[in-house]
Amino acid sequence: MNKKNKLMIGLSSATIPIFAAVSAKCVDKDYEELGKDTKKIWVGVTFSSGQPQWNAITSLINYYNEAHKNDKHFLPVDIKHLGSEYAEGENSIIKDLEADKKEIVNLTFNYNSLAAKLASKKITDKYKREKLLNFEDNDKDINVNLDNTSEQFTTANKTTENLPKNGSFIIPIFKSITVMSANAPVLQYIFKTFEEKGAKFDESFKNSDRYKQIMENGKGDESEVKKLWGDFVEDQATTVKGLTIKQSTFENFRELLTFADIAQKSFKNSAAQNSRLHILGVDDVSSVVQTLPYSLINKTSDFFIKTGSKNRKTTVSYASFKNSNNPGVQNLSKVYDKFKSSLQTKSLTLLAGGEYTSAYQTKHEYAFGIGSTAGYRHNFLSDDSKKTIFTVKDTGFKGEKDLEFKNTAKSKDGVDLLVLSGEHTNYIFKSGTDKNKLTGEKQKALKHSYKSVDASTDAKIDVVLKDITSNDSNNAKNQWLLFIKKDNKQDIESVKNKGTEIGTVIETKSKDPAKYKVFFFKDESQLEKKELSSTGTLQENELIAFPVPGKWDETSKRKVVYAQGPSLIGVSWGAKPDRAAKNFVKFLTSLDKIDITFGNYNKDRQLTKEIKKYTGVTPAFFISDAASYVFPVKGFENTDTSKYANKYIVHTYNELKETVKNKDVVIYEEPAGFYSSSFRENLGSAFRSAYQKAKNNEALKDFDTEIKGQVTTLSNSFINN
Repeated sequence: MNKKNKLMIGLSSATIPIFAAVSAKCVDKDYEELGKDTKKIWVGVTFSSGQPQWNAITSLINYYNEAHKNDKHFLPVDIKHLGSEYAEGENSIIKDLEADKKEIVNLTFNYNSLAAKLASKKITDKYKREKLLNFEDNDKDINVNLDNTSEQFTTANKTTENLPKNGSFIIPIFKSITVMSANAPVLQYIFKTFEEKGAKFDESFKNSDRYKQIMENGKGDESEVKKLWGDFVEDQATTVKGLTIKQSTFENFRELLTFADIAQKSFKNSAAQNSRLHILGVDDVSSVVQTLPYSLINKTSDFFIKTGSKNRKTTVSYASFKNSNNPGVQNLSKVYDKFKSSLQTKSLTLLAGGEYTSAYQTKHEYAFGIGSTAGYRHNFLSDDSKKTIFTVKDTGFKGEKDLEFKNTAKSKDGVDLLVLSGEHTNYIFKSGTDKNKLTGEKQKALKHSYKSVDASTDAKIDVVLKDITSNDSNNAKNQWLLFIKKDNKQDIESVKNKGTEIGTVIETKSKDPAKYKVFFFKDESQLEKKELSSTGTLQENELIAFPVPGKWDETSKRKVVYAQGPSLIGVSWGAKPDRAAKNFVKFLTSLDKIDITFGNYNKDRQLTKEIKKYTGVTPAFFISDAASYVFPVKGFENTDTSKYANKYIVHTYNELKETVKNKDVVIYEEPAGFYSSSFRENLGSAFRSAYQKAKNNEALKDFDTEIKGQVTTLSNSFINN
């Protein structure tokens, strides 16, 4: 197979005609005049200050501003925070462009849907020129093409909606994949128990490094895990005795779910009604339910997402999803049928709304979790870390301090409830609160606060405020708010007579706000508190990185690796700023070796701490190591990963190397377009809705009702295009 065909992303066989892009190559007087007074280049990010990605980019900016200040096209580079989510960053840029604002970023790290919108007819017509920056240039000193980037990762330049065929518009700098994190102590207990009960272990699996790691690294927490998960359920003895665990158990998703269903029912506490213990959690179900049916189709034109061309630009269509005869849809139906069984068994959970499996897996509540490789440091606790767990007395409900249970006080003006989590102070505002009239401090807290949904909840807040003993967040200790997702009916029912039910609140963040039922505990008399130390939590050596099963079953045509992560995208503002932006990007993509210090930086780009010194590394290596992403420059597959301490980076390299070296392993990356975010969210929403029904012990219907019908209805505004 030709390497150019290795990136399989649901493409149709349509040929995309050449379209002559307007870029710096097409020099005109207006273009030369535009932006001639520019003094600085802005890089827009949605990474929070102090986080690894923010620190990595800021470290590179500081290095560049000093080392390249004498370059012909140099302008100082600065970093700008655009919000806390990629969608927020994208919306910020597009809305500012539509409003004719001038102080907009020149470069940004975001998903490819932003490039599709920048290249749209609406934006192009408004400015009477292309606003999506083509990084290629006639000046070789600042020309940035994709020659240095591994070609498996450059196809987005040909498959993103509205992009012309020729040019380099999307540079894949921050690539990540998904990983199946394995909890060695939980798996060690399951494997040991199963073997004692007569389960067979295939010799090749039992002799594997992975099995040996699980059994050796997991045994230290065995007593804690046994107490948590409970004894073996003897009714499962015959089923377990007939089980054979082998390599393919964790390579084919269907086999993994069969194992998960058996394990879930085999231990007293995981088999209990409304248990918080599960075998497998999935953070982003949209990625999984695209790659699995994709592994089963014969050719990319059989998939339910297709690309083509119209008016000499790339198009993305979702119309095939309505077609029951589409092979991709038929295979998705197979996936759902098995998911349905596992959801009802409670072995499989599909998380959403800022919930991540890692938050529970670190307490040994999950055996496996599927999430992004970018979240490595959230998947284990340091040796000296502790977690505080509350159990509501006489119920099975448990929650974690700063997750479900949060300290509370009242605001100094006595109007709002304070929500205290770690070092952060947020609010529950009344339903009639005008956000625009809030004080500066309260305005800043909006992204992480809550708002009452009705007058009834407002009234309960006033009642509870009378019982709050402190208006000082530093002294609030023993009064608690319990947040339970509104859809979790069983949990709500179990605690409603233990605390004061305040009512329903909704997050004040702009994207996908979740609703919660909130309960107030004026003291700890109804709560039991337990501190989990290193023996009750997941440590780094107990975390094992498994590949996400890239095949559905033995009939899958190929193994599929799901690629994600933001790319570098530019906004054209005229000759001077564009050339300066390209000069900076030329540095980022170069193979030159540099000496650079990775530091911790605050929001004002001030160094607060030196973290690590790097000597003789490329910017690509620095980004990969410091920010937990892979920058896939050519030859990345030859990277010596022995120097990486981050297990997920090693895993990412190993998986992506396979896509270069093995013709039967391919990358799947969603075609990006105006509606791509909506479609993936609608697909995920349908599966998560099915999960929520199963969690509440409601019956699940067939694929056409639960998934196909739901997605089609939610996507009604564009699915016929």
